[in-house]
Amino acid sequence: MVIDERAAGIEVKFIIAEISDGSVRKTILRSSTAEYHKDIYQQLERNVGGGYNITVLGGGRLVFDKTAKRITLFGSSTQFGRADGELAKKLLQSKYNDFKIEME
Repeated sequence: MVIDERAAGIEVKFIIAEISDGSVRKTILRSSTAEYHKDIYQQLERNVGGGYNITVLGGGRLVFDKTAKRITLFGSSTQFGRADGELAKKLLQSKYNDFKIEME
């Protein structure tokens, strides 16, 4: 999971994606200041490289507040649909277990 912590306090886009090599499957959350959710997907494709299947499960927006230890999730992606809020919370909680994570 990657949250661009340099964008703390501002609204950024995120996607939830499943990456698979045919035998192993991993679900991740990736955020970015990109203009479109599709741009995050394309960045992910470049980072992962060939040999992997990437399926985007949905997207939205988030605000990462490091000072208040809070992550707020909201909205949806026009291209990929709304991300599963409970799955997003679970993925974020694995790294930010001392943060309050809320879905609007």
